[in-house]
Amino acid sequence: MTTRRTRTEIIEAVAGAALDLFVERSPSAVSLREIAARADVNLGLIHRYVGSKDDVVALVLSRHTERARAAVASIHDDDEMLGVIADSVVRDPSTGRLIAGLLLDAADVTEIKGDFPLLDRLADEGGGLDAALTYALALGWEVFGPSLLAAVDAEPGDDATVEALHAAMRTIADVD
Repeated sequence: MTTRRTRTEIIEAVAGAALDLFVERSPSAVSLREIAARADVNLGLIHRYVGSKDDVVALVLSRHTERARAAVASIHDDDEMLGVIADSVVRDPSTGRLIAGLLLDAADVTEIKGDFPLLDRLADEGGGLDAALTYALALGWEVFGPSLLAAVDAEPGDDATVEALHAAMRTIADVD
């Protein structure tokens, strides 16, 4: 006998399954049927409780925005902020991979619900072009980082990798 899940449990299962699939492949390469199968829910329940595939993408992005907003709230200075970005893209690359996948899909990320607290914080503090370049470095890391690290026999999640990325971001942002 199948255990009935609540609306909240279904939405959580869908968000988790969608994130996993979107990180593995770009969102355009994932169907709602695959998300339903991974979440072990009926496809109709996704439509009922979440909506369309765009709504699922927005749900996943909003969850990551909430996490990023909490991290940004605890940051005291620009250098610490760059460290948070470097640490997050090396140790938990899921948000960056999701955004990179959306960009590679040619999605207009600005039209998707949610915003990007780290980029907003960089820009609000006068970063402008430096903020955009810093964020581009972080997103580019998601696409090229693993291959480049393998080429130089570096470990993807170690402290030296985080510090090297942080140093590159400091150089771009010119934070002393």
